[in-house]
Amino acid sequence: MNDDLRLKKLLFYDEYEQFYLMAETSAAFRSFCRKAFGADFSQDGFSDIGQIDRILPYIPGDREVHILDIGCGNGKVLGYIQEKTGYMKIQ
Repeated sequence: MNDDLRLKKLLFYDEYEQFYLMAETSAAFRSFCRKAFGADFSQDGFSDIGQIDRILPYIPGDREVHILDIGCGNGKVLGYIQEKTGYMKIQ
């Protein structure tokens, strides 16, 4: 089975993709995220900016630290953490 067909069979795959397409273009949704969560990471019900900022001091200052982001999402929270810590994103 090719990758496109495999992805289409995943539960709620199309709905998830539609949500993030909407989130990227909706000024109303960006405004909602900023008001509800303190920042626009295209949230659909997770940590607010205060909670995310509270973990920043626990990220080691050593450049050898590795953070593995496995999960649902668009990577915007990880991008914010990278911006705040100065670490590079490696894919």
